[in-house]
Amino acid sequence: MMTKIIYHTTLCMILSCLLMLSVIGCGGKKTKPTDKGQTTDHKNKTKKQSNISGSSSNIFENSEKGKMLGDIPYDVWFKDPIAIAGNGTPVAIVKTTPQTNQTPSETIPKITPKPKTTSPQPSGGKVDWKKVIPAEVLNDEVKSIRNRFTGKLKTVGTYNRSYLEFKPFCVSMAVLSEIASEHSGSLRWKKNAKLVRNLSAQMISEKLRSGAKSYKQIRIPFEQICDTLDGSPPSGLKKPSDEDSFSDVADMGDVMKRMEMLIKFLKDNAGNENTFKKYQDDLKHRAYILAALTKAMNSEGYGNSDDEVYTKYTNNMVKACVAMAVAAESDDFAAFEKAMPQVNQSCIDCHTAYRN
Repeated sequence: MMTKIIYHTTLCMILSCLLMLSVIGCGGKKTKPTDKGQTTDHKNKTKKQSNISGSSSNIFENSEKGKMLGDIPYDVWFKDPIAIAGNGTPVAIVKTTPQTNQTPSETIPKITPKPKTTSPQPSGGKVDWKKVIPAEVLNDEVKSIRNRFTGKLKTVGTYNRSYLEFKPFCVSMAVLSEIASEHSGSLRWKKNAKLVRNLSAQMISEKLRSGAKSYKQIRIPFEQICDTLDGSPPSGLKKPSDEDSFSDVADMGDVMKRMEMLIKFLKDNAGNENTFKKYQDDLKHRAYILAALTKAMNSEGYGNSDDEVYTKYTNNMVKACVAMAVAAESDDFAAFEKAMPQVNQSCIDCHTAYRN
């Protein structure tokens, strides 16, 4: 490829020389420059002939332009074109980069995009319920609900006078029974806890009204719960699903109503140290129940378990509830009084952000 380029270059130069010779001729007259440096004909040029390297007399020197070959500057021609054409040394190609007005400090650096990251999802592991509520407190609450229902379900009349009170306690029993099935503590009815869970939900599967029909709806599953808690679950009951959880058996709104009842008791019965001491055991018990229900509200089925803000609110409230329970157990009114506002603030923050 290089040889062809050199060959064509040499040929072009030789043809150019022949063309110039034919135009200029030998011994032609030269013109003298005008005052303005312009030439009109060869007579106006200053003649100063010289022999340079044996060249012909058509090479002359212009006072303004230097040596000329006709009208072409002499220095554009190679002195020895044949020798140059025979030189096969490759010519290095210099690469140029576009100039910019940027200084090195202004040069925009190449940015490597960072891989997208997603916020870590909750682990989804089992809750360590013994850190939220002791097994004996859970068991005592289920017994308490059982005793409450026993007195109110003696007859249709006793039911009619109190049927509006049942729902919050039914959902509370359902939630606590699910917790019992997962709790690491000792509970005699633990292996049948999911049966109690489902039967508690069955009690309020339809809206309760006054009258015999609703009384029967709630009375039959309640008797089955009592038998199950006593260690003799009735035969023929549908096997509970291990896949069901809190949201399948307890409506969030109904659980919230029970939580509101617990918070009200804690506020009303710990206003001063004397009242605190009077209801110390009840305060401890209800603070633990509130902690358990709050923790259950952050389970997957209720829809906010992957929300970091919601999880923060519920965890703060659980922590404050447990602190209240421990304070009541240790007769520490100051610690109880310090934790109570934290429960209230968690409720306010959560309701402000999430309640419609």
